[in-house]
Amino acid sequence: MRKPDPAAYIAACTTLRCAPACTLFVDHLFRNVQGARAAGLLADTAHHTQSLRKLLKRHQLL
Repeated sequence: MRKPDPAAYIAACTTLRCAPACTLFVDHLFRNVQGARAAGLLADTAHHTQSLRKLLKRHQLL
């Protein structure tokens, strides 16, 4: 399995022992974000440093 298959994100969360609902996934491709959202993860796109910084601030991670 691989992105954007939702099973790939669920397997990663299981391996890392983290809840999908508490996991933030960031990618530059929207189709991968859609797969992560379908698996129950918080997910968004970031295309450059500035958009990543805004995203991390929005989730209070920066």
